[in-house]
Amino acid sequence: MTTPTEYPYHFVKITTVLFLFSLLLLVSCSDRENEPPTVTTPGREVSNKVPDPGVTTNSSSEMTFVLQRYQRIEDMDKLGMLRCDSIGYACAFDPGGGSFLLCFLDDELVRATHAYSRGDNGGGSETYYFDGGDVFLADLSSSSWQFGGPMQKDEEGHARPGTEDQVHEERRFYYNGNLIDRKYKDYKIQSWTESPDPGSLPDQSTGIGVDDGIGSEVIVQVARRGKYECE
Repeated sequence: MTTPTEYPYHFVKITTVLFLFSLLLLVSCSDRENEPPTVTTPGREVSNKVPDPGVTTNSSSEMTFVLQRYQRIEDMDKLGMLRCDSIGYACAFDPGGGSFLLCFLDDELVRATHAYSRGDNGGGSETYYFDGGDVFLADLSSSSWQFGGPMQKDEEGHARPGTEDQVHEERRFYYNGNLIDRKYKDYKIQSWTESPDPGSLPDQSTGIGVDDGIGSEVIVQVARRGKYECE
């Protein structure tokens, strides 16, 4: 590169250099104006923590991929391709106890269900679907019941008080470890009326979340150890 010191104090040459420099600068600025702006996209932190109900990506392509993987596991189960093991337990503080149903494709855990009670008046279940060790779908439910409504007659003709169950269901969708959406169903089952079919009830974008299970990480440990230890 030629340095200005090679043309000491020569006005014509200095003027020529300055002119060429200005021309190159104008061309460069013109090219930059035609370039698309650079957009910096912040990376998403991989987390299984549940954000507020309104914080979702609602990406249709991601949701479609989640449902395709879900259906694949369900189809393999129907074809008898999964090996499912059950583990039961009872804890001193939980008279009803609980049970696990752990389903594997070869040696890989692909679906796990934990059904549990919370004393005499409530309980729930949590089912997790796995792909490569990561949760991509969670089906959660909890229920509690109380006496209510008109008296009912049992099979022997004795009068019994009616009961009312309050049921909460939540389905969480994950993509690359991040929660992308969740759906809810909240309904009642009353002994004196016809019970609703949960499958026919529409999903809701808001509802009461289900957070009283033990979580997917504990269930994975149960699958590895082959037992559940009460805390």
